[in-house]
Amino acid sequence: MSETLKTVDQILQLAKQEQQKYASGFWAPSLQKDVRFTEITTAQQKRLIKSVIDSPVFNSEFIYTLHDIFKENCIDEDVNIEDLTILDKLIISLGLRAACIGPEVDIEVTSEDGNKTFNHTINLIELYDKIKNKIKQTKSKTITQGVFKIECNIPTIKIEYDLERELRGKVENIEIQTNEELRNVLGDAFIGEVVKYIQGVSIKEGEDYTKVDWSDLSFEERIKVVDTFGMKMLKEIIKYINKIKEEVDKIEVINFEYSGEKFERRLTVDGRFFTIS
Repeated sequence: MSETLKTVDQILQLAKQEQQKYASGFWAPSLQKDVRFTEITTAQQKRLIKSVIDSPVFNSEFIYTLHDIFKENCIDEDVNIEDLTILDKLIISLGLRAACIGPEVDIEVTSEDGNKTFNHTINLIELYDKIKNKIKQTKSKTITQGVFKIECNIPTIKIEYDLERELRGKVENIEIQTNEELRNVLGDAFIGEVVKYIQGVSIKEGEDYTKVDWSDLSFEERIKVVDTFGMKMLKEIIKYINKIKEEVDKIEVINFEYSGEKFERRLTVDGRFFTIS
């Protein structure tokens, strides 16, 4: 007969050990293999619910929370969670949500004429199986325009996390009262998105290029550098970002029919996506 557990610490330690036996593997496109995660706990669920109350522009609290849950729940010692990309994050989120909460997600849909409103059910297991091997491994791209040579690459979840912490971490609540404030917030969100995809910068000096210690710069300092880019350079960066967005759309954009009418809606992966209804 097994010994009786007498303390909370004993219970928690044993629960943590046993939970690893029920871990599930989810596909990470950048690694071309499954990464194993334990189930989302009740405490983590509470943190996800709290993240729902956040800025509609930045969604920072959800980014922090999911990043931390990934680190806490990954049990593959050879995988550095910080190196997973934002595409890895989306694919893993689909699988993790289906395994821990359930495969069905309802989205509310209103027809174009506004006369019909209904719920459409998405089966996450079917979606996960359909798209997990269709995500392309977009390579890094070097862009040379004017005095700058830059390297673009798909952001890791560490880059996304660090940017949010630095630029939004001190902002607990963003209240937009005027059109000017809205423009400023949207402008900040746009330039932050551009900076996320830049992972190396060199500046022309004579006939050669001098490499910038990009990783040593704060995100505020990186934004100051990006602000000096010409429009041709910015256009090329946006082209690269749009290639990544095409892969994101494969995951998030849902096409379906209802009563003979075709619909296209986006599946939003945020705190609400992980809450039990």
